[in-house]
Amino acid sequence: MEAVARELKVKPDEVIPMSTGTIGVHMPTERIIPEIPRLVKGLAKDAESFARSIMTTDTFPKIAQRRVGESSVLGIAKGAGMIAPNMATTLAVVLTDALIDKQELDNIIKNTIGQTFNAITVDGDMSTNDTLLACSSGLVEADPYELRYAMTEVIGELAHMIVRDGEGATKFVTFKVAGASNDRDAKVIAMTVANSLLVKTALFGADPNWGRIMAAVGYAGVNIDPHEISVRIQGLDVVEGGLQARAFTEASLRNALLEKEITIDITVGAGQGRFTAWTTDLSCKYVEINAQYRT
Repeated sequence: MEAVARELKVKPDEVIPMSTGTIGVHMPTERIIPEIPRLVKGLAKDAESFARSIMTTDTFPKIAQRRVGESSVLGIAKGAGMIAPNMATTLAVVLTDALIDKQELDNIIKNTIGQTFNAITVDGDMSTNDTLLACSSGLVEADPYELRYAMTEVIGELAHMIVRDGEGATKFVTFKVAGASNDRDAKVIAMTVANSLLVKTALFGADPNWGRIMAAVGYAGVNIDPHEISVRIQGLDVVEGGLQARAFTEASLRNALLEKEITIDITVGAGQGRFTAWTTDLSCKYVEINAQYRT
């Protein structure tokens, strides 16, 4: 940090390190420090250069922007694997020139994270490295409500980009859970189903094996009545009252699962609790990428 600070002519405590990499391997500072002057000279003003510089197994740079009157909000992130709450191997920066109180900025981030970065999963694996950094220069007046909305949209868009770029992913899957006793229970169910390897592999193969979803709901550890469970996939009734829906056909569900974007609605009762999670399928390519990560 001191070497970077010297080159940028700022204080060391104004430098915030962010990194990912092979877990347990020390950062090779002996290789990095001599390159800092060259890196600083090469700094660009465009967001895409920075977004590309932090890519690892990512296949595209992740950038989201919104305007709020005369001010703007810019978000940049990286992440494609080891993605699961809390934030996992995600690095994200959200910048704005809007005038906003530090406490209010903190509140926006904390309130948004739960429904965005902490509502996504690619493989259920968490990492030792994750950061979301939010900064404001405070140079431009902006409507507080519109600014909150814009920042929430930017962070949400970045989170969805990470899922869409999940390692080896072929599908973007939305799980909507409703009817739970509270939002916490709904989240537990949604994330349990979204992280199920059997569910994810069925999604990859377009296998109409809806029992895997029911099994994951059951072992989530939430107290529910199986007879109150219903499941709809791409608008098709699959489960009613805990049993196979009368109108269900394997052919229809298989065709629905061939889509690249899939929505699965799970109702577990009549409660007010609800939560939405986003995930991917689990493909052969994911295994290949991570089996050869260092070789």
